[in-house]
Amino acid sequence: MSYVQDVRLARDYVGKQVHEVPVPALILDRRKIHDNASKLLEAVSRQGINFRVHVETLKATEAVREALNHGRGCNAVVVSTLEEIRNLVSLVEEGVVTDVLYGTPIGRSQAKELAYLKNLFANLGATLRFVVDNVSQVNFLLENSSSWSVLAKVDAIDLIRQSTETSNGTTNGTSDGKMTGTVNGRQASEQDGSNSAIDATDTFTTEFQTLINTLVNEPRYHNVQLFGFYCHAGASCGTNDVSITQAHVDKELDMLIKASRFARKVQETRQDRIIRKATLVGSNPDRVLTPSPHNTTYHLLIGATPTIHDFTKLPSRERMHSQDVVEFHAGSYLALDLRQVSGDVSKDQIAVTVTGEVCSFHPTRREYIINVGVLALSRESGFELPGIAHIRGVDDWIVTKVYQEYGVVSYVGKQANPKLPFEIGDLIELYPQNACITSSNHRLYFVVDGSDTVVEIWKPWRYW
Repeated sequence: MSYVQDVRLARDYVGKQVHEVPVPALILDRRKIHDNASKLLEAVSRQGINFRVHVETLKATEAVREALNHGRGCNAVVVSTLEEIRNLVSLVEEGVVTDVLYGTPIGRSQAKELAYLKNLFANLGATLRFVVDNVSQVNFLLENSSSWSVLAKVDAIDLIRQSTETSNGTTNGTSDGKMTGTVNGRQASEQDGSNSAIDATDTFTTEFQTLINTLVNEPRYHNVQLFGFYCHAGASCGTNDVSITQAHVDKELDMLIKASRFARKVQETRQDRIIRKATLVGSNPDRVLTPSPHNTTYHLLIGATPTIHDFTKLPSRERMHSQDVVEFHAGSYLALDLRQVSGDVSKDQIAVTVTGEVCSFHPTRREYIINVGVLALSRESGFELPGIAHIRGVDDWIVTKVYQEYGVVSYVGKQANPKLPFEIGDLIELYPQNACITSSNHRLYFVVDGSDTVVEIWKPWRYW
């Protein structure tokens, strides 16, 4: 059915039923997408915190509009590929997107095009920023343009190391939701602005310290704006336990607060050096000083879909950190998948499914063969919910193995002789474990709106 690769011909399926489209096919429920986006954006608004949409889950113009509530919910996004940036240009022109963060550390081969896109976005009234975790990446950028806006990435390994401190009571949340940290036995409140509490050698990698020291102290980098600090709670996708995901939030925020304090300490050291030098030569230090480090505000980007879902259940923590701007980012919330299914998220809320066909049955192994494999799903198995995919409307039969073009459906229930649910030739609808990978495997999205009738065809942005 190669003709379906042409979106114009695929539009012939608009008005058809889902079971009439060629399989495997990716089905999106537009109504569920809208409901999922509205629910989260309203919850974030109630909390009074900033939010940034990660667009990697459903890489399509129409999906990003829904995720941003057409620009009325928020205007900031995170991207993972150049292709995503290129395809955001139309949304930037519309004013729906005004702030874009490239959330993957860059390579030299990308820097020239990124410089062009940064200037293009600036001319359209938007800002393109970059995550960096090494000075070399900043050098790649400077080879192509003199001014950039970057966020320093805090390594997740640091968070793992900090988790042992959390269990010992060294990372705490106050009763009003403000974060405090204990470093080297000293209690440091986020309000006191104390930089002396930060021992960088115990907290951050050498690469991170070098990066911050270079950006602050070296004249060549003074046109590189350190916008803030970034971390992604990807590990939170491995659990549905609210206490664990909340611990991820606390650890991330605590680490980024420490990162911002470390940066201010480096700025303060530079200011002191300038003052001493100016005093020695008898000049006025005020003429060369930059604004006080204590007045510097950074953006602290944390989160993932499980952490933001659980965070919005808690009492308002608008004042969780007053000196900097705390911003959550997430993407899977738009579609949801089996990783997010918990007490508050049901399979019925998952907006992405994959249709396939039962092609064979092996009675001795009690296994069905379906024409949906790695290239239509993914190879990820579940944490809380086992298997690679679950079947809509059928319990105890799940996709347990996948090969390149086909998969295996096995019985995982407790009955000795279960009733066989399928005939060869039956169509089935699968809930994926990972909506991000699954959606990236398909050339077209067949869109429904709360029913089984195809109402639109969306063409996603693919590759790099």
